[in-house]
Amino acid sequence: MKKVLPYLSNAIKSAKSKGVWGHYDIPIFSVSTMHEFNQLVGYVKYLNASNGTVLYRGQPKDWGALKPSGNRENGCVSSELISALAKDKDFRRYLGLDSYEISGWKKYQEIIISAVLQHYGANTSCMDFVDNHWCALWFGIYSFDSCTQSYIRREDKESSLYIYLYLADTNCASVHGIYLGEDTYTVDLRKALPSYFLRPASQHGWVVCGNDVEHSKDYAGNVLCVIEVKVGDAYMAGVHLCAGRESGVFVLADDCFGGGSGGGTVWDREIPYPAQADRCGAGGCIVSAGDDGFRHVSGGESGDVLPLAGGCIFLYGIG
Repeated sequence: MKKVLPYLSNAIKSAKSKGVWGHYDIPIFSVSTMHEFNQLVGYVKYLNASNGTVLYRGQPKDWGALKPSGNRENGCVSSELISALAKDKDFRRYLGLDSYEISGWKKYQEIIISAVLQHYGANTSCMDFVDNHWCALWFGIYSFDSCTQSYIRREDKESSLYIYLYLADTNCASVHGIYLGEDTYTVDLRKALPSYFLRPASQHGWVVCGNDVEHSKDYAGNVLCVIEVKVGDAYMAGVHLCAGRESGVFVLADDCFGGGSGGGTVWDREIPYPAQADRCGAGGCIVSAGDDGFRHVSGGESGDVLPLAGGCIFLYGIG
């Protein structure tokens, strides 16, 4: 699969090169503003527009590789278990896997089951990604606490988070959100699962699985670049973002859409999930229900937070 690695040019001159990542000849950059972050992400997508789909993975630490949990921790979900789940009628029905009559569908069923197990925390040979770089940023800001089984916001603003831009092999025919690439299977969970699975939709979730043992050991080979961001710089940009698996927050951000900084009123925009509260933050933004079934926000200041159902991440620019 062809891929084009980004290097410093006039297009991304504001980003700072930090050399190469790990043992790979892959560039790593540091950015200090969300303008630089957006610019670099856009440049990488532009360079690889014809090569596949650029996905993102955010991590609070850089391990110098992208090894799946099944290769990093004790045990990995067995192929026997996946086959057994694929034979379970109730389980297939719950995942919506009995609604299609496609040649070779059993193989696709097992791929979806592997992807679902990975997305919901099982140790597999697959790896989670998202197609929204703001979601990836959130996963770098928050660390998963295995004791409480929850995400905890990092408070050390001088520490770094890392965003990996990964080129998924999607230049092939897809079946129900599954792309059978040369070395990997790529799954868009929002297409592969019924809409009552809120978490994949909230997180813009994708999963990549190697199609053999060798290609499941480390996914670093398809990384286009790594972006380092200081946690404090992400906070300064208003990227407090949503927390949790099935719940979220709406954040008023002062510069995420290229608007000005400081106070003011937010752009009135629709929130496509019902709000759980009618006011938020010290800025006192007002949430009102519209006749269209959506909630609408007006007023408020940068940094105001509004809880939402559904777990979606929303960044609101100050006008």
